[in-house]
Amino acid sequence: MSSVKLILFVLSGVFFVHGQSNTTENITCLSGAPPIPLSSEPSCPPGFYCPFLPLLPTYCTPTPECTVTRLSSVQCDSQGTTEPLICPKGNYCPNATTMIQCPVGHYCHTGSTKPHECPIPSSCPAGSAVPRYYGGLIACLILDALLLTIWLTLRYGDGWKASRVGSIMTSWFSANQENTEIEMSAPDPYTNKTYLRFDLDGLQLTINNKLLLAGVSGSIHSGRVTAIMGPSGAGKTTMMNCLMGKVTPTGGKLYINRAEMRVRTFR
Repeated sequence: MSSVKLILFVLSGVFFVHGQSNTTENITCLSGAPPIPLSSEPSCPPGFYCPFLPLLPTYCTPTPECTVTRLSSVQCDSQGTTEPLICPKGNYCPNATTMIQCPVGHYCHTGSTKPHECPIPSSCPAGSAVPRYYGGLIACLILDALLLTIWLTLRYGDGWKASRVGSIMTSWFSANQENTEIEMSAPDPYTNKTYLRFDLDGLQLTINNKLLLAGVSGSIHSGRVTAIMGPSGAGKTTMMNCLMGKVTPTGGKLYINRAEMRVRTFR
C-alpha cells in the first residue's frame, strides 16, 4: 500500500512539474528572472502596446542596462515576451495590438492613443513626438528688421530729408526766381528743423567810424558746405556775426530765404 502511495506521489510530482513548465515555456525575461503576472485576465491599459495578447501580461525584472536607462528618463525595450510596452514617442496606439507612426502635421507623445494636431505656428514631420515651433524665429526676424529700420533712419534719415528739402527749395527758387519772394521759414515736418538760405547784397558794417565790412555780396545755400576764406583780420568772423544776428549791419541788404529779414526772427 505504501509503495502504491509513493508511486502516485512521484507521478503527481512529475505531472505538477510538467504542467508548470507548460505555463512558462513561452514566457521569458531578458534578465533571466521569472515573470510576475500583472493580471488574471488578458488585458492591456490604454496607451500601452501589447502584441502578445491573448496571453496574460507579466512584469519582468529589468536588466542592469535597462535600469540605468530608465534612471536617465529614457524608455528601454520590453524586458519580456509578455511585458506591456508603453507606446513609444512618435507613434500612437489606438488599441493594444496596433502601433502606428504619427502622420505628417501631427505629433504623438509617449503613451498616445491618437495623434494630436500640430498647432500654429509650428511644424510636425512624420514621427514627431513634439511640435517644432518657429514662431520665435519669425519674432526674431521681425525684431531684426525693426532694429535695422531704426538704425538706417537714425544714420541716413536726416541727410536724405535735407537733400529732399534742398531739391524742393531749388525747384521753387527756379520757378519763382523772377517775381516771387518765397518764404521758407516753416520748419520741416519730419525733422522739426528750419533750413535757411542767406543772400548778401553789398553788406556793410561800420563801428566807431571804422569800416569793418565793405560791400560783401554772395549766397550761402542750405544743405551745402560753404567755406569763407581770407587772411586774418579780413572780416570773416565779423561777417558771420552779421549773419547770426549778433551784429546789425549798417549798410547793404541781408536776405534769408529770399526775404529781407534778420536771424533773430527765427529765435
